[in-house]
Amino acid sequence: MRDFKLSIIFIIVLSAVFFGCATSSGTLFKDTVQSKSTSKTDNSRDESSSYTEPEDPEEGLTITSDPSGAEVYVDRSYQGKTPLTLTLESGRYRVTLKKEGYYSKSRWVEYTEGALVNINFPLKQITGYLYLTAYPPETEVEAASFDLSQGVNELPIGKYTINADLFGYDHFSTDVTIHEKSTTNLIIHMQPSRFSFSPLNLTRKVFNPDNPAGLGTSRITFTVTTYGKGMLSIMSDDGTTIRKHQFEPFSTWEQGFTWNGKDSRGRTVPDGSYRITLSGVDSRGVEKDTETAVIRVDHSLIIKDRNSFSGASGTMFTPTPDTLPMGSFQVDIGSTGHVENSGYRFPTSVALRVVPYGKLEADVTGGIIIQSPADNGYFAGIALKKELIPAGSSPFSLSLIAKGSYLFGTNTDSMTNFTGISVSLPAAVTFGPVTLSAAPDILLSPFRISYESDAYPAGFYLYGYGRGAVIVDFGSAWLALSGALRTTYREGKLNIDYPAYAGGELHWILPGTGVIVSGFISGEMDLDAGYFINAGGSLGLIK
Repeated sequence: MRDFKLSIIFIIVLSAVFFGCATSSGTLFKDTVQSKSTSKTDNSRDESSSYTEPEDPEEGLTITSDPSGAEVYVDRSYQGKTPLTLTLESGRYRVTLKKEGYYSKSRWVEYTEGALVNINFPLKQITGYLYLTAYPPETEVEAASFDLSQGVNELPIGKYTINADLFGYDHFSTDVTIHEKSTTNLIIHMQPSRFSFSPLNLTRKVFNPDNPAGLGTSRITFTVTTYGKGMLSIMSDDGTTIRKHQFEPFSTWEQGFTWNGKDSRGRTVPDGSYRITLSGVDSRGVEKDTETAVIRVDHSLIIKDRNSFSGASGTMFTPTPDTLPMGSFQVDIGSTGHVENSGYRFPTSVALRVVPYGKLEADVTGGIIIQSPADNGYFAGIALKKELIPAGSSPFSLSLIAKGSYLFGTNTDSMTNFTGISVSLPAAVTFGPVTLSAAPDILLSPFRISYESDAYPAGFYLYGYGRGAVIVDFGSAWLALSGALRTTYREGKLNIDYPAYAGGELHWILPGTGVIVSGFISGEMDLDAGYFINAGGSLGLIK
């Protein structure tokens, strides 16, 4: 029921996208998309005068083959590879095609100079035969991309590595050579496997059971060689067994169990290290095997998906103090924009969050601003976020962010991520599911932010951003309202540098997948030039 409610909320947000892409008032959007329109007109004129569409040949002998890439010989003289067009004088020519692994093919062609003639050569592959006998008969046998069956198999000539597998038997591999129009015999006797497990593999060696949507679990996987049964036990440091899992009788190689950090009574276990023991016996009750591993539960490892729209992880316009734990990552691709008669504008970005060291998170972003009538713009940036007071240790959290960004082809600031070097100090206070976040931000840029077509001289421009957000966390989903206001010191005083920015967003991690589906709406507002609304969405993955 909870997921159904989230689906309804998400549909409402997506419906607002269509409303947002056509809502505006005043000239602000027109100023934004036309700030670089002059250069586009000039570039278009230059490109149109120098570009010529490729033309199909009007005469000649065009030779194609199936498959392509065959060598073409005309009267025994090499001419190139198919597809190929030749200019010839009138006459009768012998055209021969050769390709490794295929029979050569020749054809006499009458050609009149100035004519356009097309000929195609379907080439026949050179093959031989493999006669296969496998015991047991249900053994799965393959050679390269070919699945082989009992009896006669026709194969292209050449050398192959034959692989055979059947649960309960050792893997078999051998090399054979297939000769033209000849039959090669192969008999496979599969040997029964001894009962054994592979080492245990943990998707998370350290995890927090409180993390949502499958991020608070660890998948324990292994392979088994033959039929039998097995038991997985999880024990605390003092040797107490807190959880057991009896597997169904083994009938295939791949096996696994997902632990959610709870004991046999459904209670979340305390922080600490736990020993996992897998023990089993074959179907005859003779051969046994055991594998062990250590896993750790740590409630301080908080994994939250975040929006990197403004160059640093958080909400659309306000970075937050929290970072990913070591070993986790998040990647997103998204776009937001606006369309109306004066043009369109769609900033589209790819963002990556990783933790290269300790509590230091790196947020890497890049993308394109698809817009008209102005030329498309491009942007890239990296932000380093260091936790000063970690999230979860108390209701208050604090981080320091250093960020470098570069925008090419635009002097506007729709993402509040303008060219330059900036320092931010995001802080947050959490009360249950609600988090209040603020982030003062100082930017030093070599360019001036401008929504006018006239460019300002390069220099040093100092900007300050006041940023704030309210986040409501539902576990696998969260929504936020955020805003930003830019200021600059000009003419001896501190001035508000419009437009102001505000946005709403909803993010949902699909249960058990780590896939993030997001929708958002934002607005840019100027007291004199009006406002316009952007809308969009993104897809991401967090692990």
